[in-house]
Formats: sequence, structure tokens, C-alpha cells
Amino acid sequence: MDVPAEATRPPLDSDQSCDVLVIGGGIAGVSTAHELALRGLSVILLEARTIASGVTGNSSAKLSALQGAVYRKLKRTVGAEAAARYAELNLSGLERIATLAETLGTDCAFLRRPAISYSREPEGLRTLEEEFDAARDAGLPIEFEPESDLPFPIAGVLRLDDQAQVDPVAWTRGIAAALRDLGGRVFEHVRVTGVKQGSPCSAETDKGHEIQAGRIVVATHTPILDRGLFFARMDSQRSYAVAGRIESPLPTGMYLSVDEPLRSIRPMTPGESGESALLVSGEGHRVGTGDPVERYLTMVEFLRDEFGAEVSYHWCAHDEMSPDHLPFVGPILPRNDRIMVMTGFSKWGLAAGVGASLLLADRLVGVDSEALSTFDPARASQFRQVKELTSHSVETGFHFAGDRLRKRAAEEDLKPGEGAVVGEGLTQAAVSRDDEGGYHRVSARCTHLGCIVSWNQADRTWDCPCHGSRFETDGSVLQGPATDPLPTADQPDPG
Repeated sequence: MDVPAEATRPPLDSDQSCDVLVIGGGIAGVSTAHELALRGLSVILLEARTIASGVTGNSSAKLSALQGAVYRKLKRTVGAEAAARYAELNLSGLERIATLAETLGTDCAFLRRPAISYSREPEGLRTLEEEFDAARDAGLPIEFEPESDLPFPIAGVLRLDDQAQVDPVAWTRGIAAALRDLGGRVFEHVRVTGVKQGSPCSAETDKGHEIQAGRIVVATHTPILDRGLFFARMDSQRSYAVAGRIESPLPTGMYLSVDEPLRSIRPMTPGESGESALLVSGEGHRVGTGDPVERYLTMVEFLRDEFGAEVSYHWCAHDEMSPDHLPFVGPILPRNDRIMVMTGFSKWGLAAGVGASLLLADRLVGVDSEALSTFDPARASQFRQVKELTSHSVETGFHFAGDRLRKRAAEEDLKPGEGAVVGEGLTQAAVSRDDEGGYHRVSARCTHLGCIVSWNQADRTWDCPCHGSRFETDGSVLQGPATDPLPTADQPDPG
């Protein structure tokens, strides 16, 4: 079935009830809602903006169980069995995407391609050899090859055939349409502002309505609920993608380097971009830090210098990195089977998110799986990653305290299109100027836990460096965990 870019959906204009409420209209949430409806449950899906408009729609659109050099790390930190389950999670999600695309007739540019990990440096051969052994132990039939169809010299590659790329927006919106055909209720432009556990559970929305549900699944990328403290366990990272047409033949595989800096490379089909183009991505860094414009320019230079392409498109993605690289799928708190969570996909949430939806949907109808213990949010392996957890906490504390003293620009120095945190003493405002020169002033304190936001010049947004919340220039929420907008600067600061 063909799905329009913005399918018309009815507004939420009354209180509702259902068996399961799914919060979040990205690929993981929509897939979970669809799987639950297939199992006979009544389902409501709420999305704060539009279906697939967030991280799902700004990804590199790869579906692959081979992810650079991840299995050598997983084998060392969580063991070969957990690594094998992670591989299966991605493979099962990939095949589910393929099956539904075919059976539903969704035009989503699904195309099988090999996934390839590569190194440009002789020192990287050791990394590839270790990844080969670990990935084989995880059950992946990868092959070691000395050559590639990239235009620059490489030291070696690992190849996993029968992986894929997809238009994730078209696929996700197609599944949302199929969900409605199954009786599921889908509401867009509805932000959940609070959840209460009980029998039934309930969710409050910014429309003033209440949703009652036997179970709730929180699939909002970063959980909007602070219970479980996921914001303190994960690192919010931003990556950048650029694409452009090249004169030479396109590479046939989807490449990812194991060297630093990481570079992801894949061909785009005419169905995606209107022409045969090449997509490259990378330059990951913590949200709210660094210079996004500089990151984009670095990617532009890489695409031009290595492939002779001029950039036609650019976008960015925001990912939640778990300390042990395994996603969190299961109860938001131990022994709490009323509220479930899906998060921490560490830049690989398309296939893994759909794979997780299969596990979670089975769990909610009473079919348990040993694999869920591997991805349990309370698993012990995450807490063994002391370095990652400590680094995240220290940097968060650094921003929380230090940014109150450092961020002190002068409002009169701002040019059209610029923004900065201004103020004196303990009062700070996030001030931006639009292209016409008009000023927009909102509180600089993130409504999640009070960190001072940073101006993102590339995207013209306010980004929180502590836990990754993002806001428009008028203060409205782009991405959580914050659920409340930044108030205008002449309003009292909350808390």
C-alpha cells in the first residue's frame, strides 16, 4: 500500500481506554503497537509530533547485524551468548521489516545489500581479525576480504551478505496504517506529560485527556519518565549525515569504518533522493557540546575529497548510547510489569527496534523469552561498565554547575540566525534572532532537571548537554526526556 507523507488522523478529543498504550511513534513504538494488535490486544499509539518524524526519519536507514567492530566489545564485556542474542535481535528485526514490506505492499525502497566493516589503516587489521572471530562466535556468517569497491585504499574488510537498507519513514507509516486497519487507534500531535502506575495505568496528555491502559510501553527514544533513571545511564550522542550525487559508480555495499573517526558510507537509490547519490555519516559527539556547523563541514569535506561529490542533502540524528551497547527492553523498574520501556539502541534502532518489538509483544501476551533477560533494563552487565557510567555522570555534573557561570553572551551582539545564553547573576535566558532580526527569549534552564541549554547553530535549536532534551526557538519540545516547553524568559523559572 502507498502511504501519503502526512496521513490524516483524527484528533484526540476525549478520554480513551485500551489494553496497551504505546507512547512514541518511531519505528520501535509503531512496530510494537502493530505486533500487539496482531496478537488481539486493543492498542492506542500516541505520538507527540508525527509518525516517524524524529530519530527514525533522520537515520542512515541501514538494517544490519554487522555494526563496525561491536562484537569484539560485546564478547569481552557481556559474553558470547549475549553477543549472539544481540545479533539475532537485529536479524529478526530485519527479516520482519522485509516480510511486512512485502505482505503489506509498502513502497519503502527496501533493498538487500551487503554490510561491510572496513579499515584504512594496517593497524586496523587486528581489530578486523578480532571482530571476525567474535562475530563468527555470535553466529554471523561473515567473510574476511582484502579488497572493496571504495575509491580509496583499504587494509581489509569484513562482509556480511543479505543485509538491507530501507526508507524507514515509509515503512513505519505503512505499519501505522496497517495498525489502524487492525483496529488500533493512532493519534499524532499528542504529548504525554505524565504516567501513573496502577490497575489500570493512566497517562495524562497535553490535550487535557486521560488514557487508561492495562499496560504502557514507553518508546520515546529517551524515556520521558525519570523512574528507572535511564537519563543517568545513557549518553545522548548526535551524528551527522550528508549526501550528494557522484559521477563515478556507486559502491555496492553499506560500509562502516572500524577506525577513528568513524565513517558510514552507503549508496542511495533514485527512489530515496530523486537521483543516484551517496550518503556518508559520522562525527558523533555528545548533544549540546561542540560546534555542529563544524561537524557538518567535516562531513562535506569527506564526501567531496573522497568521492568528488557536492552535497545536496544534510541532516542529523540523535541517539541514546547504553553503557554496554545492549538496548534496554523490558520493565521500567524491577518487578514492574505494568510499564515497559524500549531505549538505548546505540545508533542501531531500526532493525533492533523491530526485533525488540517482537520480544516485548510476546512478553505482554504471556510468552516469555530467555533473550529478554539479556536486554532487561535491570541487567548487571551495564553496571560493570564503570568507566562509561562515571564519565557520563562527571560530564553531566560539569555542565550542570559550570554552564551557570560560563554561558554569558551579550544579546546585542547576536546577528540574525544566531542564538546564545545571556544574563547576569543567577538569571539566564536563551535568546535567538530569526532571519528577520526578531528576538525570541525563553528560559535557559532545561525543564527536565534544570541544566543550561546550548545553542545549536546548525539546526537552530536549544540542546541540553546533560540528558539530550532539545527545544525549538519558541521553547517547544523537540525531543525528551523533557515534556514541558521552555517558558518565555519573562515568565518565572520552574523550580
